[in-house]
Amino acid sequence: MTKLMSERVSERKCSKQDAIRILREAKETLQTMQVSFLTLGEILYKIMRFELYKHIGFSAFSEYVTIELNRISVEQAIKYARIHEKYRVVLGVEPQLLLTVGIHKLNILLASVTKANCLGLLEKARISKVSEVKTEKYSERIYTKISFWNTKKEAEIIKKAFNTATKHLNKRVTKNSEFKGKQMYLIADHFIKTFKIVNV
Repeated sequence: MTKLMSERVSERKCSKQDAIRILREAKETLQTMQVSFLTLGEILYKIMRFELYKHIGFSAFSEYVTIELNRISVEQAIKYARIHEKYRVVLGVEPQLLLTVGIHKLNILLASVTKANCLGLLEKARISKVSEVKTEKYSERIYTKISFWNTKKEAEIIKKAFNTATKHLNKRVTKNSEFKGKQMYLIADHFIKTFKIVNV
């Protein structure tokens, strides 16, 4: 199977001829949409990373996307590129796993995923709904926030924080899981801060 031009370009070097080919490849890919978001993300990542758009007279990536790739928004283009950069370049996650998780859930986890929690988060996201992943994102922030304490009471604090948040939220009727996740984070976070002040 012939590799895409973007796959054959070195991370350190890109000639003008290669740049023109990758830019043409991006446009053709968007016209057919016969590739995965990972393939498109790789192409856009290289264009943004190496500023290849300058070879055809554009001064900024956003300008290039708006004029040349008018079937996709600047926000979408950056999202595809960042997903490729984080999951493939930085973390080295296998494409097949990323495809089974899906672009929406990968984007939600973008800021919180690390080498340490990567496989666990992705596997959980793979079998979860998008709305559940949104809620989980806020829960993950609570664990991250107090992980530096490293005390025996940590498990007790986490449990009490979530119990407090859950008890409070159960009194309200809401179908919006993202809103519920945000509220749970705020309530539990407030409890943790209070607990820390009282127990210093």
